[in-house]
Amino acid sequence: MASKEKISRNEDEVKMNILEEMSKLEHYAQNKILQNCYIAVRVDGRSFHREVKIIGMKRPFDKKFRRAMCLAAKEVMKDFGAMFAYAQSDECTFLFPKNFSIFDRRHEKLVSLIAAKMSVYFNKASIVRNSGTVPIFDARVILLPSKADVVRYFVWRQMDSHRNCISSYCFWKLLQGGIGANEAQKLMHRKGYSWKNELLFKKYGVNYNEIPKWERRGTSLYWKEYRKIGYNPIKKEKVTAIRRKISIDDMTEQFRHNNLDNWINKGVRVV
Repeated sequence: MASKEKISRNEDEVKMNILEEMSKLEHYAQNKILQNCYIAVRVDGRSFHREVKIIGMKRPFDKKFRRAMCLAAKEVMKDFGAMFAYAQSDECTFLFPKNFSIFDRRHEKLVSLIAAKMSVYFNKASIVRNSGTVPIFDARVILLPSKADVVRYFVWRQMDSHRNCISSYCFWKLLQGGIGANEAQKLMHRKGYSWKNELLFKKYGVNYNEIPKWERRGTSLYWKEYRKIGYNPIKKEKVTAIRRKISIDDMTEQFRHNNLDNWINKGVRVV
């Protein structure tokens, strides 16, 4: 009996040693996001040029695609407590406050679960279901130490939205005009905004400023307070409660340094 107990103890020690050794190999498990910084997590679609072709979306932009992106982003905001999100093309950035503490600010937890959540809910959209493909997203963390950095970051992403919008319109107009994809890319290589704007207007009659705002400037998702009338059964009277819901809006203005409250807070001070 004593011999069996000794063998059992030895087996337990071996198991514990294996667990300790393996846990040490989890290199990223202890990487935590720096304290006292706003956190931006940006998700991007993986190989979405191929995915949108398989799904059969309209080019250069598709309202159903935008809806799928926004509904998926809305679920991420609700699940992880993001205070603001900005979506354009196949990317979306989620902004978290300085005191964000979910997962003890563990980097790999945050990026892996947000990318997974975005992928799952995007694939639930009617435009994707039964399409024969399963689009997925990756994610990265951006540290923003100050409010000014928060604004600069979103200014940058909106600049990318403009660049992507006008380039996409030019590319697809050229293709519709009979020019091949490689030739169109060579023609547009190193061409600036003025050249592209002139191409659209003079050759195709497209006024860039009249293109829908969400295509040019992107889409904002933010928390909005509202009043809800309820009933107190104890006092037998109506009561008013303040609730929050996520609103999804076209970006009607450019991000800039003097409108922080307007485009993030929407009357609810979070930054």
